[in-house]
Amino acid sequence: MYGTSVVSAVTRTDGLYDGDGVTASSNIVDLGSGCYLNDESEGDSFDVEKHGCRITFKIEKEMKAPVYLYYQLDNFYQNHRRYVQSRSDAQLRGDAKASTSDCSPLTTSGTGMYKYNSTAEKAIGNNETDYTLMPCGLIANSLFNDIFWVNKLVADGKTYYQDDTYNDKTLVNLVDQTGIAWKSDVDTKFKNIDLSDLSDADNTMLLWQNPRYRYIIPMYEGQEAIANKTAWTTAAPAYGVQDEHFIVWMRTAGLPSFRKLYGRIDTDLAEGTELEFLVSSSKSTVCCLLFYNGVPNSVFCVPTAFQTLS
Repeated sequence: MYGTSVVSAVTRTDGLYDGDGVTASSNIVDLGSGCYLNDESEGDSFDVEKHGCRITFKIEKEMKAPVYLYYQLDNFYQNHRRYVQSRSDAQLRGDAKASTSDCSPLTTSGTGMYKYNSTAEKAIGNNETDYTLMPCGLIANSLFNDIFWVNKLVADGKTYYQDDTYNDKTLVNLVDQTGIAWKSDVDTKFKNIDLSDLSDADNTMLLWQNPRYRYIIPMYEGQEAIANKTAWTTAAPAYGVQDEHFIVWMRTAGLPSFRKLYGRIDTDLAEGTELEFLVSSSKSTVCCLLFYNGVPNSVFCVPTAFQTLS
């Protein structure tokens, strides 16, 4: 087990699905080679059939809405001085011409990365260009990119799949991914740049053009979801740096083991309910998938293993 109980009376279950020491678990079913990534070259594929797994949790005690879904990272030093300082707040507020000096040591992509228009299959830029990253910096360009989808729910003797309706929602949309970031951050700290302000658009790589994040961050509001491919499961409510997953990530943690809010379930989960998640594994990370209520009574955790920032 990784870590300790969140509060007293918390029930927790976990299963290692990536990292050193991974072992078989009865609640985890591998797809392809599973969620375990042998090395960095297997990352960022966004192919759940090759690098995915299904994880089932059984609700041991009724959980009243809202139920919060978190991921947890261990041994990732978001509090490292160099990491914390590597960002341009002016750029994040929409100033395309802001200085990138504060983003050192990461302002460009380096060669070897193709550029895409989000989910489009064909690249729009070659892999020989050293693209200017926008946003720049270590924080923005280490965004967590594993994806979790609700895949199946069993309750009251009935089984529901992704496209079925459960409590007036399509099951795959059971987790609401809006309202997860601090309102002050959403309102005042993050604004997409005006693309016409870019001085060299061809040699700039925007967040949704980055092959590591193109299925995590939409390129426009209302962009349609792709089943079991994109992190968003409805028409995208926001895009670019205004995407709430990105905003949550940018609020750095003070300790090397931390949780980030991924979404919220706005319906009660009765005792005995079985909830299955489909996981697309993209990085070698120490990560836990967790739930709990406002006053936690149940926590579900699936740890993986992450590289340590040095």
